[in-house]
Amino acid sequence: MSQIKFTQFLLEKKELLFDFETLNQEIDKITQIIDILELASKASKETLYGTNFDINTYLRDWLHANVKQTNCILAGGGVDSTYILLQLSKIIDSNKLKVLTGKTKNNSPEVKSLSSICTNLGVIHHVIEPSIKELEVHLNRFIKQNDRTPNDIAQPIIDLLKDYALYNFKTECIIDGQYADTNMYCNPQNKFWILFKFFSILPSISIAAKIQTLKNKYLRHIYFALSSKSIKILYLCNIKINRKSIKLINSLLSRSSLDSEIIMQIIFKNVLLKNRESDKYKCSPRVLSPFDSDELFVDATLNRQKYRKGIFCFKYPIKNYISREFPEFRNQFKSRSFESN
Repeated sequence: MSQIKFTQFLLEKKELLFDFETLNQEIDKITQIIDILELASKASKETLYGTNFDINTYLRDWLHANVKQTNCILAGGGVDSTYILLQLSKIIDSNKLKVLTGKTKNNSPEVKSLSSICTNLGVIHHVIEPSIKELEVHLNRFIKQNDRTPNDIAQPIIDLLKDYALYNFKTECIIDGQYADTNMYCNPQNKFWILFKFFSILPSISIAAKIQTLKNKYLRHIYFALSSKSIKILYLCNIKINRKSIKLINSLLSRSSLDSEIIMQIIFKNVLLKNRESDKYKCSPRVLSPFDSDELFVDATLNRQKYRKGIFCFKYPIKNYISREFPEFRNQFKSRSFESN
């Protein structure tokens, strides 16, 4: 595959939809996970691992097991990566840790508040503003290795940050906060589901397929808010809507006693997450995330109320930890609505 410009890549990947075959390839894994979670939910409200899972204890243990003499957190200023930073600051000396951020035109407030937190912790915060030319180098490296463009538009910058950490810091351990939203049922898709799960008055498949490709996302959201559960799932998981895919989703919903949001989340993880987000790391296998955890997903599946307080406070255990253990930093999150993210 020939090299392409970064701007061309962004336009091409704006509305990535996966076909029925991609969904069908994962159906055995999806069915297996559904069966496991059904057994777990029937057996008890505890996790499969026999204990009440605590995310703060889990993260502390994960960090103890993975940190090295030189460590770098890829952080954009969001709650997830900041949570890792704050926990890590209690475990290792600040001279063993660096924070690296890729600055864009959209994340200036987050970068500013993250810099303030790092200063207070005594941790060095490196901020780089990658050029289009630099991003194209990493984009085309992916294309050369995989003979296609990445499915996730963030892949070039993740790869660039990883290289920067390895070559400039000689980092042994690179950590980021990926997968937290999905494994804690705190994606934007989950908010959409909570708000509109009881509406199901627009079942038309042919119209839904056309609406799915509209550029105006607000019109899409309005239509799919009123669609059937199976059509909602396909829309929120970026899978093309047609009769075959709807039939497959309906069969999963009818054979399981699990809440339909859980079915959606399993499909989201095994289709969208596997085929889109995972592309960020195809050239960056040394980037680790503590949130990439089956234990966390199982616990959140069985105890969603632990991670969400209605639709106004998602990731409650993380935010509660920050408010309790580092109250001086809580105000740093005001610019991105700490209570509702």
